[in-house]
Amino acid sequence: MTEELKSARDKVLVDNTAQAVFKHLDRIKDNRSALGARWIWELLQNARDAAGRQGVQIRAHVSASEFRFEHDGKPFASKEIAHLVYHGSTKIDFEDIGQFGSGFLATHLLSKIVRVTGRLEDSRGFDFPLDRTGGTAEELREAMDRSWAAFEQSVQDARPASDATTSFAYNTAEPGARELVEAGLEELRRSGPLVLAFCPEITEIAVETSDAEWKLSRESREEGGIRMIRYVGDAGEQSRFVAVAGAESECCAALQLRSGESGLEVAPAQETAAKLFVLFPLVGSERLGLPATGQQPTVQAPRGPGRHRGRGLGRRARKQAALGGLRATSGATLRVVRAEEVGGCGANACLRHRTAT
Repeated sequence: MTEELKSARDKVLVDNTAQAVFKHLDRIKDNRSALGARWIWELLQNARDAAGRQGVQIRAHVSASEFRFEHDGKPFASKEIAHLVYHGSTKIDFEDIGQFGSGFLATHLLSKIVRVTGRLEDSRGFDFPLDRTGGTAEELREAMDRSWAAFEQSVQDARPASDATTSFAYNTAEPGARELVEAGLEELRRSGPLVLAFCPEITEIAVETSDAEWKLSRESREEGGIRMIRYVGDAGEQSRFVAVAGAESECCAALQLRSGESGLEVAPAQETAAKLFVLFPLVGSERLGLPATGQQPTVQAPRGPGRHRGRGLGRRARKQAALGGLRATSGATLRVVRAEEVGGCGANACLRHRTAT
């Protein structure tokens, strides 16, 4: 194949990708209110996919004009950084863009330009602006090309990175961005203990804002199916608990607990926490009114090689999670049973609790 043919082929591929990404960003913008805080879970998914043998630690920093998300996961492979620039993730299945299947591109609700800092597998560092501006697919393609050129230049100019931090920095000056950040961090605070209980790859989550700081970390010990989470905030250090039933089963159920006068009791955060997880919370499931949270890790969602990818959890995955069943095996059985057909962005379900004999 001649260089001219290769160049023509590459341009067509980039043009097609730009068109798909442009449509995806348009849909995200149109569904801004429905997506809400989904962006924070896409960033946590990104960090989880990058976890090494010792797990991954996550940091979120909020200043007057910026939100910065950091993790200490594995470095980028060359293919992964190319997918991030030209696909918006390592890989997205654009045929499954559901209301909640937004992928990493959902984070552009905060800002169309993201400062990406990290390192490659050969330890060279990079620091460049990932640009998603453009009123047309052609303008977006040009922005992608600018991003790639900036990445290459930053690698050429960089010395080997001295740390293993990956960072995504968002300018929150755009209208509504600050409110989205606050909503996302509130969702993280409410469901953070469940995330640590369901995702052993994530070992710590820390958040720092101008008003407060807090941190969640998982304790290594576990007693009777109760997983212990250490919470450190302005009021000092506290122990939080998550009771997990059926952890070794296809599905499991969990309750957030706290210490009460007569022992452990259900924590108030459980009432407003997400009720369905597929590794991470399904947006909108907090409205189901279930007394426990169900996790179904086996729901198959579109995925590609490597990390930094969007999960693409569309309607089919949400339906499977809602109707798949939440079976527990330690003392009680929690099961979600179908009440009527799932439609739109929610599910009508009821919880049946039966004490095991």
